[in-house]
Amino acid sequence: MSRKPPLPLALISIGYLAYLIWQLATDATPAVWVRFLLATLLVFFLLRGSRVAGIIWFICNLLAALITAAATFRFAQSDLTAAATFAAITAVLLTHCGYLFFSPAVKQFQSPVPQSDGR
Repeated sequence: MSRKPPLPLALISIGYLAYLIWQLATDATPAVWVRFLLATLLVFFLLRGSRVAGIIWFICNLLAALITAAATFRFAQSDLTAAATFAAITAVLLTHCGYLFFSPAVKQFQSPVPQSDGR
């Protein structure tokens, strides 16, 4: 029996890959190619229910939230539009981290599948 990933998890991970594809179409630098290849590999395992991939995805999102929070404070005095944009991105990333950490659907999806003994 195949398990399906929770819809928010699938949408966010596929959305991130779409964002990277857009970056490749507009400015295909080696760094974007590496991010795309690593993210594709991570999303593949994430959407198959890998707990390790989920932890890596969580840590990457948490680090991104910390970086955007720092950018919010950097721009707070000079550019309020940029600060508000970074604050919104930080809020979205932290919301996603909370979903990954606390969601029963994600925990159930990442739980080991009971093995049948062939009877």
